[in-house]
Amino acid sequence: MKQPSTMTDSAGNPVPTAYVPKIDKARDRLVRRLTKDAEKLSAALVAHKAKCLKEIAAFQGATAELYGVTLGGEKNGIILTSFDGTLRIERRASDTLAFDERLLMAQQLINEWLQERTQNVDHDLVTLINRAFRNSRNSGLRFGEVIRLTKLDIKGEKWLKAMTLIRESITVQSSRTHCRFYRRENTQSDFELIPLDIAQVPAPAEAKQAP
Repeated sequence: MKQPSTMTDSAGNPVPTAYVPKIDKARDRLVRRLTKDAEKLSAALVAHKAKCLKEIAAFQGATAELYGVTLGGEKNGIILTSFDGTLRIERRASDTLAFDERLLMAQQLINEWLQERTQNVDHDLVTLINRAFRNSRNSGLRFGEVIRLTKLDIKGEKWLKAMTLIRESITVQSSRTHCRFYRRENTQSDFELIPLDIAQVPAPAEAKQAP
């Protein structure tokens, strides 16, 4: 295969191929080849997921029809197990939650509540509040820390109003359904997840031989 006359570097500049070091050319070929293989695997996983969700839904529907039951939707979790009990498929649905603009109003009320109690405030409580509303570098507010505030047994009109605002500010940003696959040697052993994330797949020397 004839090489192109130029190769584009990371700054977007065309570089004559003859001047590109051999090691850089070899690295470029390796990255492109493995990435192409990864894209094929990704597409295969997308197709497999669609197939799994479709066939599990069809099986669930057929089972419901057999027993004369009308299902309300497919968001509920379901576990399917092989007849010998060594294989398992779990279909799970998960929501990504976030807060809307009412959280800022809740934070303002909490700050006002704290200012009114400057002489009699629990420093541990202040730490909890600061931790809840401190943005993390990658994921923004700590959802669980904010929700934890609503479970505290604290009285006071502004505090209670703030807690109501926090609860009402929770919105569902997205919903995702996924499947997980498990296997085990026998019914006395524990199920082990079959990894589909390449970061979790063991290296060849670590991989167990499939039964």
